[in-house]
Amino acid sequence: QGFVRRIRGARDGQWRAAMRQTVSAAFGPAQSSGPGAPWGDAIAAAIAHAPYLARLTSRRVDLLEGIDADWPERLLLSAHTIARDITRAPPPIEEGMRALRRAKDAVHLATAIADLARAWPLARVTGALTDFADAALHAALAMAASECARRGDIKLAAFDDSNGAAPGFTLIAMGKMGAGELNYSSDIDFSVFFDAEKLAAANAREP
Repeated sequence: QGFVRRIRGARDGQWRAAMRQTVSAAFGPAQSSGPGAPWGDAIAAAIAHAPYLARLTSRRVDLLEGIDADWPERLLLSAHTIARDITRAPPPIEEGMRALRRAKDAVHLATAIADLARAWPLARVTGALTDFADAALHAALAMAASECARRGDIKLAAFDDSNGAAPGFTLIAMGKMGAGELNYSSDIDFSVFFDAEKLAAANAREP
């Protein structure tokens, strides 16, 4: 908590330098053990050399709370839980997209710090980014289907893990997402297919 309070206080014109000093004071030099190892130096490096991560760290100080050895995995789990909850019980689109953007913040910060700390191999880094993109796509499809149902364009059955949020639609990832190789700046490419019979059974119009 003290670390987070010091970060919150380092937002004047010299906030980046102040945050580097705060991280150094909180974690000390790189070490192989301890509750924050090896994240301290990685966070300091991110603040110093990666403008996107520096802005993210400043904007989402809450993500730096409770840093311990399992911190990156915990952030990933929380983000996936948010996406899964949206998929199972879609909120209004604006609310859900806001929640997904905040979950993406957590995934990006946790993955980047684990990457910079050399705690995760490359396949784990790209896999974490791809897995969340997949979960977010499921959530986005669920919200879109729910919105269509509210307009009377489709009738949705209860959520079923085997059929997903919108039976009749299949999204197939292409390119880096399909290969499980998304990086931090990747967009996602996918193709959408639909089953006319399943859509008809749901009283839906063909896209």
